[in-house]
Amino acid sequence: GTVWGGEWFVGRGPDFTRVGHLLPVSLPGGDKAAVEIWRMGVSWLMAAFGEERGLRHAAHLFNDCDAGKVERLARICRRPGLSATTSSAGRLFDAVAAIAGLRTTVTYEGQAAMELEAAYDDRVEGEYEIRLRGDASSLVIDPRPAIRAAVSDRLKNAPPAVLSTRFHRGMARAVVSACARISESTGLNRVAAGGGVFQNMRLLDLLDTAMLDADLEWFVPSRVPANDGGIALGQAWIAAQKLREGR
Repeated sequence: GTVWGGEWFVGRGPDFTRVGHLLPVSLPGGDKAAVEIWRMGVSWLMAAFGEERGLRHAAHLFNDCDAGKVERLARICRRPGLSATTSSAGRLFDAVAAIAGLRTTVTYEGQAAMELEAAYDDRVEGEYEIRLRGDASSLVIDPRPAIRAAVSDRLKNAPPAVLSTRFHRGMARAVVSACARISESTGLNRVAAGGGVFQNMRLLDLLDTAMLDADLEWFVPSRVPANDGGIALGQAWIAAQKLREGR
């Protein structure tokens, strides 16, 4: 019942187990949320602050959006069953881009995330906290503290570079921490990246260093796309293996 994304899998050949994921939040409007990214901003604000405070922050941060529309969307977010939920990392990057004030809508998928990446600045200090909950077989990666910190910075009129840099660093630390915890539990130390977020060179640069420091062997797509094309190829490979084995 969840639109997947932001997953951690343990795989051996064609068999895999889902052992971690980003905290699922409402996906109000379904595919519309990938275009009107303020929708994911509202969703994450409500997840991070609760209904009342989240709605107040949304009204302030997305004041170029119709107030009535924002309030109606908030009602959808707070009522289970009115919208799907998602653990998508891409939709999280969209939400942070909206909170940072970069834009509230996009004309193509990934536009806001790319602008958030472009706003990264090495001169900015600090990082946002992203917590890990659960054990190595059922990790939940919880960005709500990062969302609260990002809103705090935005309300102090911090430029997008501050929010972008601190969020990217926090995200990289969370990814590596989750992988290290799973590695310790399973004895596996090879990490393969997949998904559109791994087209983000700033994130990859941070991960390259952190994975090495954590003694994890790190693989990134090069001859196939990191995003949906590469994922589809992987799914086809798994299906082919299972057919070959008669499963």
